[in-house]
Amino acid sequence: MEENNTSLEVKSNLVEPLKFLSLIFGIIGLSLTLIILISLKNLINRTIGSHLLICLAILMIDTILCLSNIIFGLTGIINDQYIVNNRWFCDFVLLIYIGGNYISIWYVGLLSLERGLLVIHNIKLPKVFWLTIISCELLLFLIINIIAITNNKVGVATLALYCSILHNLEFGLIITYIYFSLLVISVLITIYSYIGIAITQRRRAWKDIRELNLDKDETLKSANRTITRVLALLILYLITNGCDLVNSLIEISSGIERSTTANFVAILLLNCNPIVNSIVLVQFHETVKLALVKSYPCIGKFIGKGGVINENEHQID
Repeated sequence: MEENNTSLEVKSNLVEPLKFLSLIFGIIGLSLTLIILISLKNLINRTIGSHLLICLAILMIDTILCLSNIIFGLTGIINDQYIVNNRWFCDFVLLIYIGGNYISIWYVGLLSLERGLLVIHNIKLPKVFWLTIISCELLLFLIINIIAITNNKVGVATLALYCSILHNLEFGLIITYIYFSLLVISVLITIYSYIGIAITQRRRAWKDIRELNLDKDETLKSANRTITRVLALLILYLITNGCDLVNSLIEISSGIERSTTANFVAILLLNCNPIVNSIVLVQFHETVKLALVKSYPCIGKFIGKGGVINENEHQID
């Protein structure tokens, strides 16, 4: 009994700050994603290329994710029992919040793959390929969650602020493996692409020094700035998604559900994803950065000069 009381006390202590932090991160993330989307309104009316297509997909998913953060943050503050007593809201949170988080992570993996193929290997796949992958990932998620909702396989998660597919059922275990596999693939692709881009930038700098007789110190200094930004973005990505990855790995390997504290940290970091993604999109797409600076000149001083990726990205088609 004493152990249960301690567990409930820890849960209560973590739920209260999570409500307000979810609301705060939701507002910040929504502000950033909308600012970028608004700055891109002129580009949206034109024919866009593969990279900008994935960027727009991430921004739209992150907008929905931020709105869901705000909704369930406010709901928790006003009535923290509402999600427990209303099945429809529980299903809604599963579909929008949990779904938004995973799809956002998967799409960032696609973004990293597209950049890695272009910058590292000089491979540019057609837009229809990326559109197909985006659609298939979204369709997979919708099918999984619609099956879970219609078969009543959804329950309130540890912190009682959101709902998830029940892991103690066979269907839940299968979904856990699917989500974990896709998460691992996305993380590995992102690590490979970011590190590969950093190495490519360094090699290109030395090549320019040899072939174009550029100033060695200035060229290497510029390359190092780019590499530092790329690695900083990778670290941010790993921080925001690493905890959930580790939690999922422990759940699968041990069969024990993640602790309340571990779940709290994972959710808190995942809620930062739209903020981190906004930074990544601006730094990894020169067209997005230029559109943002043109629409909001005061932002230019905060995001630096020049692009992170190579000159190939300037074309929109």
